[in-house]
Amino acid sequence: MSPDLPREGNSTVFRPTVRFWGETGVGTVSAVLCVVTLVWPDWLELVLHIDPDAGNGSVEWAVVALCALVALASFAIARLDLRRVRATTGRQVPS
Repeated sequence: MSPDLPREGNSTVFRPTVRFWGETGVGTVSAVLCVVTLVWPDWLELVLHIDPDAGNGSVEWAVVALCALVALASFAIARLDLRRVRATTGRQVPS
């Protein structure tokens, strides 16, 4: 029996693992940063006190692209983990 699939009675219950929550958390933070950067692109200069692109906005677009990519990848990996667990629950678990 897998440690993230405890049995309760005759059914197997999904208990999210630390890995699942980590992937979901990274995806959520990345998605929030992506949206914040789209809505308020100057936050990077205000927080870090630097202007790496001399005001042309290229760094902000790179941050948006990177955050969107990380969010999509994290959510996709978390979904794969969830599908793996669901596929595992359909099998007979020895006592």
